[in-house]
Amino acid sequence: MIGPRKKRPISKKHQRHSARKRVKMKYWLNKIQTRWSEEGQCFKLNHRVCPKSWYYKGKQVKTIKSKASDVIEA
Repeated sequence: MIGPRKKRPISKKHQRHSARKRVKMKYWLNKIQTRWSEEGQCFKLNHRVCPKSWYYKGKQVKTIKSKASDVIEA
């Protein structure tokens, strides 16, 4: 005969799918590489500009305007 002898409970199906989801999440978390940015004191993606300080490879790539209208030039 083809097919299962008894019907599996729905909870077993949910357990199987959640385990598969956990494996996928573990894969993506290991795939995303981050690095600690000394200038901005936060985590940033590798080969990207720091979102807080706008530094890349030790150089500021964008000017930042503060509320006191002081401009920090790059």
